[in-house]
Amino acid sequence: MKILVTGATGCLGGVVAAKLAAMGHVVTGTGRDLAKGAKLAEGGVTFVPADLSDQPAMRTLVLRHDAVIHCGGLSSPWGKEDEFRRCNVDGTRIIVEAALESGTRVVFVSSPSIYFDYSDRIGIADNDPPARVLVNAYAASKLAAEHIVAKAVVSGLDAVILRPRAIFGATDTALLPRLLRAAAKGYLPLIGGGHAAIDLTYVDNAADASIAAALRPQRFAGEAYNVSNGEPITVRDLLQRVASALGLRVRFIELPFGLAYAAAAMLEAIAKLRPSRPEPVLTRYTVGVLGKSQTLSIAGARRDLGFTPAISLDEGLRRTIAAWRANHA
Repeated sequence: MKILVTGATGCLGGVVAAKLAAMGHVVTGTGRDLAKGAKLAEGGVTFVPADLSDQPAMRTLVLRHDAVIHCGGLSSPWGKEDEFRRCNVDGTRIIVEAALESGTRVVFVSSPSIYFDYSDRIGIADNDPPARVLVNAYAASKLAAEHIVAKAVVSGLDAVILRPRAIFGATDTALLPRLLRAAAKGYLPLIGGGHAAIDLTYVDNAADASIAAALRPQRFAGEAYNVSNGEPITVRDLLQRVASALGLRVRFIELPFGLAYAAAAMLEAIAKLRPSRPEPVLTRYTVGVLGKSQTLSIAGARRDLGFTPAISLDEGLRRTIAAWRANHA
């Protein structure tokens, strides 16, 4: 198949593109990081620098492919609403409109942040409703993009939505690197005692789910699937494993949830007063993620996509930490 991968210079998109090329598919990857694009080209991926908001360029690319795995977008707990809208909403609309025109299948990588509402939620199912009030601009943009996909499905689009939870891996620049940098300082905060249960997804497993969706022989009718490693872990256990793997003696500092939330709210308010709106050291969303339980049911992906996480959480953490140590030796 001819498959387009957006966000191919990102953590998930890069692994998806490389795996597809190794499988013998004709793969085109888009992104803005030229150095990473060059590395993808060495592995047989045709790299085309492109911005998601470039309608003529993206339309042309989509029309030339049988499927598009849409990993690209702005993923951050903090940022300007118009940037999230441009990248995640408008970019998805451009891809969906072109796919409707050409009959191209769309695999849209969304986010389970749409469920998050600062309460403990265990075993969230694929068809559970999103939060009544979205936690931040990122979650709101992802839900808006899902609505674009769902509306196009009614008009005949062959599309599926995936919601991978907390992707991590060697090229991850967001989740574990932040924890690893904090652990290297010798102390780690435990919000609410670190008892919250969370789900993580090793990047290769998320890539496998994305590829399975792109190659599925049956048409999709806009189904949405949660994706994770299926191995919930408490925040305290995760941080202890990270510290142990790094050989660090880390002091844990327990913070009551309410205190951490109030501090994050204050830091956000200060950041909003600055013209550049820099990301605060701590956001309310981060406090919520580390202080409230959120786990997913991946029964639907197992059933319909044949998805089984091939890399365990332990092995994924080992690989990720090994890569971190190699890059910071």
